[in-house]
Amino acid sequence: NLRRLHMIKGMPESEVEYCYLMVNRNKKGIVLNLKEPSGIEALRKLIETADVFITNYRPKAQARLKITYDDIKEINPRLIYAYASGYGETGPDVDQPGYDMICYWTRSGLESGLFPLDGWLGSWPPAMGDNPTGLALLSAILGALYRREKTGIGGKVSTNLLANGAWSNSCLIQAQLS
Repeated sequence: NLRRLHMIKGMPESEVEYCYLMVNRNKKGIVLNLKEPSGIEALRKLIETADVFITNYRPKAQARLKITYDDIKEINPRLIYAYASGYGETGPDVDQPGYDMICYWTRSGLESGLFPLDGWLGSWPPAMGDNPTGLALLSAILGALYRREKTGIGGKVSTNLLANGAWSNSCLIQAQLS
């Protein structure tokens, strides 16, 4: 959690949550309760004129809240629907929560190839898989916006922590496969 990353042994000491501040600079947010009709209506109004909708809700939650790609594309066919997850959109872990430490570092094998067995700085590696995964999603969004500019049609893009961890660890994975 970036709100506590500055407290990890080895990080510069500070009372200020500087890692959290870094990734949330210039952002604005609102809270909508999608279990209430007023929250759903507010979201639908936002989606009508939005360019991009980003979610990390797992598929079962998306279906329950009626915010799947199929639900939302009916509101705004030009919308780019961007989905970030821990494990992707198929497979046995599709509805499991995804965390940087588990998906990006451990399940991809990246941690064991880079850090000693006794750990990283005496603690967990920081949430650094979130950043390249966010950039992968941004790249997909930009590609989809370009496609939309040419065709007038929105679409869905996605990425996940495990795939980005495997990409980051691709040389060591290929070494094992070879």
